[in-house]
Amino acid sequence: TNPLSMSHTHNLTTMSLLTSALLCGVMLFATPTHAAGIPEGTTLTPSGPIVISGESNVTISGRKISNPNGACVRVENNSSNIVIENSEIGPCGDRGIRIELGSNNITIRNNYIHDTSNDAIWSYKSHHIAVDSNVMINVWSGYGMWTTSEGHLSFTNNFVKNVGATECTVNCDRGFGNIVQGAFVRGPAIRITDNVAINIAGESSTEDLVSIYQSSGKASDPILIARNKFNGGGPSTSSFGMQLGDMGGSYIVAEDNILVNPPMGGLGIAGGHDITYRNNKVYGDNKRDFSGVGVSVGRVYRPSDGVGTPPGECYGHVVENNEITFWQAANLHGSGKTEPFLFPFYIPNKGTDGVSPACANIAGWSTNKFDTNKAQPANLDSSLWNPAWNTPSFLPDNPYFYSVQ
Repeated sequence: TNPLSMSHTHNLTTMSLLTSALLCGVMLFATPTHAAGIPEGTTLTPSGPIVISGESNVTISGRKISNPNGACVRVENNSSNIVIENSEIGPCGDRGIRIELGSNNITIRNNYIHDTSNDAIWSYKSHHIAVDSNVMINVWSGYGMWTTSEGHLSFTNNFVKNVGATECTVNCDRGFGNIVQGAFVRGPAIRITDNVAINIAGESSTEDLVSIYQSSGKASDPILIARNKFNGGGPSTSSFGMQLGDMGGSYIVAEDNILVNPPMGGLGIAGGHDITYRNNKVYGDNKRDFSGVGVSVGRVYRPSDGVGTPPGECYGHVVENNEITFWQAANLHGSGKTEPFLFPFYIPNKGTDGVSPACANIAGWSTNKFDTNKAQPANLDSSLWNPAWNTPSFLPDNPYFYSVQ
């Protein structure tokens, strides 16, 4: 029996930094004030995998958890009021933290999660989960939010670096690398805000950075994706920086985000209704052979099984006050173009079912600044990205992190 699965608070006695370093050989962290990652003065005690099943009021803190054969932490079977904080999690042979089967009121904060062969964090049929102020490096995906009608899922103030390139040893049916994917999630208070993510070419492999798949907020409380800063993505030629309304969905707002060199596309809407892109800035350079389009609004529907958005049900979308400078690569998808060219948007006339129209009129279109070969009202370039975001102040002063720069 894992002693950490007992229903009590698992806080650790804090020794002096010098004594713990000499006697235990554990990794120590120091962080600035108002920081994410592991707080200053934390001593980490090594641990094998932890399972919390059907328990309440449990705190995991100050651990260095690894498990080459599976998930590092599992929270399951209606567990509630669980806090996972101030710990290093990884390497993990599956997910870093796996939450499922009715578990609720889970807080995951100030952790360093790394080298997971599946998602850093994943939740299924669980709700009221807050993921805040963590550092995630070399993970398959940051947070996979799956299947709930209760809403109340948040991913805020996190730093994510290099998704989708870790090797898999357990549970390898893992899809593509995302920063966040919301799949079959519905309800109020779903938030993806104030995160920084970097994906370095050759060290990462992403699909959509933010994927919202068959998911919906409320008219009075839409899914909110705001104030994120993302740099890098790809090399998939079917992926976007943000893809909303994928196979349907509704009441989603993405605003005030910055995307630099995202995957094939910048901002995407693939169906659904009442989805808004507002005040976003997207720059894609002319040096990547998979870059495609700044903004795309269309409708995906499979008549064979009725999945997606049928004709007449793609409406209420708003795309306003965005700034887009985006180059399409030469000969992308066999286009025959011999040189890169500015390609800010694509609005198909038909859905993937071949039926017109794709979507109803898009509100706010004339307010956007779209750069073309004829005019560049946005005129964005790589200076949109502040180099200080590469090592933001909330990163832990962590020898491991700085050794992999």
